[in-house]
Amino acid sequence: MTKKAIITISLVPEAQKVENKTIQKEIIEESQIPWCKEIEKVEIEESEDCMVKGLKKHGLSNTVATNVVKFYRG
Repeated sequence: MTKKAIITISLVPEAQKVENKTIQKEIIEESQIPWCKEIEKVEIEESEDCMVKGLKKHGLSNTVATNVVKFYRG
């Protein structure tokens, strides 16, 4: 039986400015992970910021919540 590892990572904020295909390619080509024979698949997904989620629970729209978080973070 073959063993596989599932790794979930958070990307740096600058990743928002780069196409997903570029990020996937660079991760596959440049990653060095101990015990890793090859990287079979890289999926990039949008995930909602936990601060945005919290503000949405208080009735703010996604757009307003996102803008508040961006303003707060500078």
